[in-house]
Order: sequence, then structure tokens, then C-alpha cells
Amino acid sequence: MNKLQKLCLGLLSLGIMSTGAWANMDNVGANIHDAGARVQEQAEALLGVEAKVEDYMAFIEERRATLKDMRALEQEKYNRLMMQAEDVKALMEESLPYKGTGLILENGLTTEVTLELGEEILGDIAKAKAGIQNGMQALTEAEAPLNEFSEVLEDLLLKCEALKEEADFAQGDLDALTILFSDLEGQFADLEMERGKLVEQFADLKMEREKMTEYLGTMTSTGLVALIVIGLLSCCFM
Repeated sequence: MNKLQKLCLGLLSLGIMSTGAWANMDNVGANIHDAGARVQEQAEALLGVEAKVEDYMAFIEERRATLKDMRALEQEKYNRLMMQAEDVKALMEESLPYKGTGLILENGLTTEVTLELGEEILGDIAKAKAGIQNGMQALTEAEAPLNEFSEVLEDLLLKCEALKEEADFAQGDLDALTILFSDLEGQFADLEMERGKLVEQFADLKMEREKMTEYLGTMTSTGLVALIVIGLLSCCFM
């Protein structure tokens, strides 16, 4: 097998290998691109979930603040009622020793009327106190589902953070694969250059073969002419 045949076979093998390799590289590149797109979609979806969770958390905090304000108002009402109750009790204690005497107190009422009104007022205060306590209990019960929902949202945020970390790791792996893929592309580009050089060598050898063929043809023609001349000369001297 001469040099030209070896070169042709090498060039053919190199062409087949590089063609298959480029096809595989295209597949690998497409897979990396698809994986990157999926990771990007998941990251965007996680950002959307986080945004919604943060909105819910803000709503819960707003509701908590509202409940806190309502509880403060109820507590203020309760404190005022307790002060009123203490004042009424003090007035009744002051009037009690004079019960039945018809004594008129500083408030302009008799001891009997003062005691009766005191009892009524204390009854009203007790009812109001019970209502306030029920209202505060209702506020506490209203805050319970908010706390539960807040815990669910916090767990969801933790899961989102974990998924984001996984997505970051996956993105890091994809970045490494992309770098490796770029290196392989560079190597295959070098391979293409080598194949181009072989093609040029093949063309040069082909030209040399054509020149040699032409030269051999010329030499053959010259030899035939020389033989004819020698034959003629030999005939003349015989």
C-alpha cells in the first residue's frame, strides 16, 4: 500500500470519525441545553412560589397586627370597666352602713338608690366583662389558624430554599458540563483543522501523481522515438 492509498484511508477514517463525533456532540449539546432550560424553568417557578408565599406571609402579618389592635382595644375596654366596677364598689361600701336611713349622699342619691344602682351597674359591668372576655377568646381562636397557616408557609419556604439549593447545584453541574463541552468543541475544531490539512496534503499528492503520470508519458514517448531512430540508423549501416 503506497503513501497515497494510506493517506486516502486515513482521511476517510478521520472523516467518518469526526462526522459521528460531531453528531454526538450535537446531541450532548442539545441535552445540556434542554437540562439548562428545565433548571431555569424550575428556578423561575420557585421564584413564583416564593413570591406568592411572601404575599401570604404579608397578609398574615397584617391580620395579626389587626387582631393585636383589636385585642388592645378590648383590653382597654376591660380595664375601664374594672375601674368603673371598683368605683361603684367603693361607693356601695360607703353607702352600705347607712342602708335604711334614707341618707342622701354627695351624689344626690339616697343610700338605697345608690346601692340599687350599684347592683345594676355591677351586673351590667359583669355582662360587659363576659362579652369582652368572649371577644378576646374569639380573637385568640381567630389567630390560631393564622399561626397554623404561617407554619405551613414557613415549611414551604424551607422547601423552596432546599429546591433552590438543588437547582444551584444542578446549575453548577451544567456549567461544568458546558465548559467541558466547550473544551470538546475546541478539540473537535482542532480535529477539523487536521482533517483540512490532510485534505490539502491529499490534493498535493494528487497533483504530484498527475505530474509523475505526465512525466512518465513524456519519457515513454521520448523512449519510443529514440528506439525508432536507433532502428533506422541500424538499418542504414547494415
